[in-house]
Amino acid sequence: MIRVAPALERFEAARAGALSGQSVREVRAAARRLRVWLQLSGITALVDDLRWLCRETSRLRDLELFAGVLTNSAALAEAERRAFAALNSRRLDGVIVALRALPPLRRSRARTRLQGWEKSLRSNTLKTDDDVHALRKHVRRVRYAYEWLGEDSKELRRVQNVLGALCDLAALSRLLTS
Repeated sequence: MIRVAPALERFEAARAGALSGQSVREVRAAARRLRVWLQLSGITALVDDLRWLCRETSRLRDLELFAGVLTNSAALAEAERRAFAALNSRRLDGVIVALRALPPLRRSRARTRLQGWEKSLRSNTLKTDDDVHALRKHVRRVRYAYEWLGEDSKELRRVQNVLGALCDLAALSRLLTS
């Protein structure tokens, strides 16, 4: 059985860190790991809430990443306001309470879902920045599933990092033109 509690503790620590001024990157990574656990479990009720949190913190993450290049303090202030509102919300408190109440995930169920994800991973085509981003998200989901199952994910991490660098360049381009 795969228990969600250790990942939930990491999420809550990352949330506290972000609220005290640390980067939101760890919160986003922890939220994504929790989403993968939910998806492996077949539980869809909280996935949208964790996706919402990542959306609400995405602009701040981009601005944190490119802080040396960009100096738009108004954009940073708005991104911080939005991210902190999400991190302090009752909605997120409710998600945490619900996650604590979930039963452990059966390994057999996780393996079955992972096999489907691996199969669909092989069918991606890369024509646009959005395609690269979608592939990165898919690779990350498969990587986190491997981690939940205690399997080696080093190669997937390397691929995710390469795709991430490409996505960061696209994000920087968007920020510079907005």
